[in-house]
Amino acid sequence: MKHTTLIIATMLASQSGLPLTNQLGAATPETAAQSAATLLKPRMFFADPASTESRRTKDPVVVRFLDRYWMYYTIWLAPQVTGIGIATSDNLLDWTPVAKLPLEGSLEAEGIAAPGAIVLNGRVHLFYQTYSMRDFHGSAILHAWSEDGVHFTRDTTNPVVRPRH
Repeated sequence: MKHTTLIIATMLASQSGLPLTNQLGAATPETAAQSAATLLKPRMFFADPASTESRRTKDPVVVRFLDRYWMYYTIWLAPQVTGIGIATSDNLLDWTPVAKLPLEGSLEAEGIAAPGAIVLNGRVHLFYQTYSMRDFHGSAILHAWSEDGVHFTRDTTNPVVRPRH
């Protein structure tokens, strides 16, 4: 298996022009694997440094709004408390974190996550999940909208979806 991995890594690296040899000029499984790893790493890679759990972000959704791309995603604000991060990009490759959606009210007190976004009538509409670590029935889907992509107004009819008891 190690020999097969070296052959595949060597083929990938040689096709890309990446170095195949170590400082002594010898091809090794390590140098070929490093070159292959560089080649296979996605060009667009984003992790929000504000996320407290391994800088992870998840559940991304991207919309085009106000002449740029906006990404809304789940981050960890504290252990067992999730929030929604906001980042922007001009090219879909390089992202800059710009804000976090603040938690508001009792429905959001234990965290929010899994955003979905759509642009309608000059506004970003965000639909997102609340969490209740104590009680599944405390979870719900909420709605908020923004005219600038960052500052959101909560829908006064929230929650828009809630599980039946």
